[in-house]
Amino acid sequence: MNKYPMRLVPYMREMIWGGDRLKTKFNKSSESDKIGEAWELTCRPEAVSVIANGEYEGQTLNSLLGCGYDFPLLIKFIDACDKLSVQVHPDDDVTDDSGVPLGKTEMWYIISADEGAFIIYGLNDGLTVSDFTKMVESNNFESGMKRIYVKPGDCYFIPAGQVHAIGEGILLAEIQQNSDTTYRFYDYGRLGTDGRPRELHIEKALSVTRSRSDSEINKLRFSKGNEDNCLVNCDKFKCIKHVASEGKAVKISRTTFTSLVFIEGDGYIECNEIKYPAKSGDTYYIPEGLSISVFGEILFLEASEN
Repeated sequence: MNKYPMRLVPYMREMIWGGDRLKTKFNKSSESDKIGEAWELTCRPEAVSVIANGEYEGQTLNSLLGCGYDFPLLIKFIDACDKLSVQVHPDDDVTDDSGVPLGKTEMWYIISADEGAFIIYGLNDGLTVSDFTKMVESNNFESGMKRIYVKPGDCYFIPAGQVHAIGEGILLAEIQQNSDTTYRFYDYGRLGTDGRPRELHIEKALSVTRSRSDSEINKLRFSKGNEDNCLVNCDKFKCIKHVASEGKAVKISRTTFTSLVFIEGDGYIECNEIKYPAKSGDTYYIPEGLSISVFGEILFLEASEN
């Protein structure tokens, strides 16, 4: 395989809670005005990234790499025009019928947030899963969840087992394990596209829910160590925030693949004396072993497998 920085065309997902900011801010292409997710880097059989430049233009990342569910990461932009369901994800101990692990640990980087926008982020301090179960059974569990007001530049690590929800008015980047398994506690009585209430999974959700303190979450978040500008360095993935500015390029050289998710600004990637344009909303797959530099006035996330 010829190696070079590969810009990716995302897989767009219409969602009942989606909006139009992925089109207006990032110039994503869709006929829908309710786009909730752009799967920027995805090697799942049902949702694939397409290479947009160079020798492999038009090919899917799946076909080039020969992978599927075994690819480690899934990267998204999420536009929550309305609030998302209260949910939780299992860890790798939970598998499907064929034995594929369904674990999903993730992180959120807040790109923009309306005034008063908040997320649900775990259970209240000191609340046990047993206590929360009783609150769920009595349909009085919202008061048991931690509400955090967010602003651009905030980052939140959501290990498998943590109850969470994205509130309305938030645009974010999500880096996660390659899983789409979600157990819903609550969905505000909304109807799906079929006109019926969306399925809840309360028994399964409770079975995987964990109660963790902030220090326990941080221990998981930086289980592989911490360093300057590192947002997450857990056993599933690593994410570093970079800012390139005039006269200050960012140099990256990894022995494994990495992905660059451009959040704000404009610039370019230089590799083997070739320039690849990059702007906010772009995502690049960088094959293992490539040395690159990022120039311009641009903020981006670098995500890789751990």
